[in-house]
Amino acid sequence: MDEANFANAPDGGALRTLPGGLVIVRRKKHEWIESVHKMRHEKLRVFTDKVFGSKFVRAWDLARVTNWIEEQALAVNWTRELQEPKSIVVRLPEIVGVADGERVHTIRMVCDVRYLHAYPVED
Repeated sequence: MDEANFANAPDGGALRTLPGGLVIVRRKKHEWIESVHKMRHEKLRVFTDKVFGSKFVRAWDLARVTNWIEEQALAVNWTRELQEPKSIVVRLPEIVGVADGERVHTIRMVCDVRYLHAYPVED
């Protein structure tokens, strides 16, 4: 799917199917929202908590997140043959998002045996 079509995918919809059969899905609650820049810290903390979902920074758009998930899944050889849910946590040198009101460098990628998604987590 090209970048223009990523935006048309519904929440929970497929962004890309990997060779091993896993499907990368869209999770809108983790996408950048412009209003995050204008929030005071307390509101930002609530808006990026576990209920509302941490947010990727603007530079981590759907295309970048999707490509990153694919690279990671291929690197750890995840396929639909997994028998139980898996997750990995990767710390990067750059800021990738906001979680609980704080800028973070860490992403958790989750595979529930068929579907993949990722989101920023506390460092």
